[in-house]
Formats: sequence, structure tokens, C-alpha cells
Amino acid sequence: MGMMERMHKLEEQMAQKSDQSEQIVTLQKKVDKLEEKMARNSDWKSDQIMTLQSKVDKLETERRQKEIVINSLSSKIEELENKVDQMEVSMISASEVAQGKSDAEEENRKMKVIQMEMMERMAKLEEELNKIRKMKEQMAQNSDQPEQMVTLQEEIDKLETERRQKVELNACPNAQKNYWDNSFCNDELKIIDCLTVHRESKRPGDRTVYAKHPILLNNDSPANGIFYFEITVIKKRDRCLFFGFATKQRRFISGPLTSKNDESYAYSSNGKFWVNSMSGNARPFDETDVVGCGVNLATRQIFFTKNGKRMDPGDLYISPTTSSLNCYFPFVSLLNCDDKIEANFGDEFKFNLTNL
Repeated sequence: MGMMERMHKLEEQMAQKSDQSEQIVTLQKKVDKLEEKMARNSDWKSDQIMTLQSKVDKLETERRQKEIVINSLSSKIEELENKVDQMEVSMISASEVAQGKSDAEEENRKMKVIQMEMMERMAKLEEELNKIRKMKEQMAQNSDQPEQMVTLQEEIDKLETERRQKVELNACPNAQKNYWDNSFCNDELKIIDCLTVHRESKRPGDRTVYAKHPILLNNDSPANGIFYFEITVIKKRDRCLFFGFATKQRRFISGPLTSKNDESYAYSSNGKFWVNSMSGNARPFDETDVVGCGVNLATRQIFFTKNGKRMDPGDLYISPTTSSLNCYFPFVSLLNCDDKIEANFGDEFKFNLTNL
């Protein structure tokens, strides 16, 4: 190879290297531009991030402020609810007080009515006492006329009996056509308002009280031809209590009325019907129950009821050998301390007598 050829190759190589250098410079410029752009983008993103962070911080601050407001409102709502509850309690108390006043006024009104009735009864009793005094004066004047004296004595006895009955009714302003008889009542039983009986003694055994008047043989009973009464069991413990009709004998006051020789017809709370000492199955009764006992005056058939429904004791009749139904009286026997019943001898019965 000659010198000239070598020179040309060198020039060509030099030219190629020059071109590569230019390319490198160009590439370097591009790299620089890209780096500048990246730097600018980095700044922009950083600004965006800062802006977003500021917004997040602002929203968090607002959330906390709202939470504080909500908590404050919740506290106020709770206070208002407490005040409303207090107002309701106050209103209820005021209503109860008003109701109490109304009840007291009603009781006062009833007491005034009872007092007026008692005053009227006392005035009538005074008139009858004056009649008795005058008759006694006539008897003293006509002591030499035996027939007139007997007649006057009979009239006096009749008036005296009526007077005593009215005195008893005055003592029992709440009594109906009948009431419990203090003179035929065990000492361990307490009669309240003539119709309620409460046993206070803890000693064991039956304690009995009789009604003042026997079975009626006229049309004064609540339904024509039927004599009937009910009791409401206010308190009753484990042992049973009895009620029904029985002959009025003082020995029964402190003992059972269901022995062989007794003439008694009873319904016991343990679910039995009793005729003297014989018993049959029935439905038991307990506190709050209303039970009743009645007799058909024409047929002498006895029936019992529970909470307005008739019980079927079978063919249960007062013995025809008994001379008079007026030998039988309503009674109740309490066996437990704190037993308590209330009788109804003529006010709206639980059982409808027209259903018989």
C-alpha cells in the first residue's frame, strides 16, 4: 500500500471519529435536556404533592372541628333528653297528685253522702225510740189490762228488733242485704267494713264467721227464687279455705264444719265440694279468684261458681228433712294467718244469675 492510500484511510477514520464525537455531543445535549425536563417534572410533582398534602391537612382539620361540634351537639341532645325525662316525671307526679286530689274529693263526697244517710237513719231511729217510750208509758198506765199489755209488748219487741237491725246497718254503711256477724265470728278473725274478713292469728285450725242473715225464703234475693253470694280471695297461703252454707252453731266457730254430723255444704280452695264429711272433685281456686255459692229456693238445689262460670257439684240438695232453709247461713272458714276475703251479698255479681 502506498503512502497516499494510508493517508486517505487515516482521513476517513478521522472523519468517522469526528462524526461519532458529534453524535456523542448531540446525545449529551439530549441527555442534558432530558435531565432538565425531569428536574422540572420533579419540581412540579413535588408542588402537586405539597398542594395535595395541604388539602388533606385542611380536610383533617375540618373533620376534627366537625367532630368537636357533633360531640357538643350530642351532649346538648343528651341534656335535653334528660330534661324531657324530668319534665315527664314531673308531669306524671303532677298528674298523680291531681288524681290523688280527685280521688280524695270523691272519697270526701262519698263520706258526706254516707254521713247524711246515717243522720237520716239516726233520726228515724230516734222516732222509733220515742214510739217505744210512749208504748212503755202506755203499758205502765194499762198495767191492769193484761191483753193490752201483751199486745203492746209484742209491738215493742218488734220495734226493738227493727231498731237493732238498723243500728247494725248504720254501723255497716257499706253493707248490702247481708254482712258478716260479729257475734258469730271467731276472735282470731277481723271483720273490716262488715264484708271483708282477715285472719291475723298464727295458731292452726279452722276459724269461721257466719253471715248475719240466713238463706232468704222470699223474693228479696238478687234473682227471683235464688239466694246467692260471692267471695273474692284477696290473700291465701298454702292451706285451703272453705265457704258455703251451714247451720249456725257456735261450736263451728273454732273448728271444722265438715264432720259427719254437721249440716254443711262447702267448696274448698283445694278443689273439693263438701257435703258434711263427704267430698267430691272440683276446680281449685286461689288469690284474685271470685267464687260463689247459691241455692234454688224452690228445689233446694245448691250450686257453686268460679269466676263467673257455674261449677257442677252433681245432684247436691239441702236435706229435705231440714225444717226450714232459714237454718242455713253463708259462712267462710280461714285456715292460714293473713288469709283475707271480701264478700258480696248483693252487688253486681261476677256470675249472671239469669244464666241458671
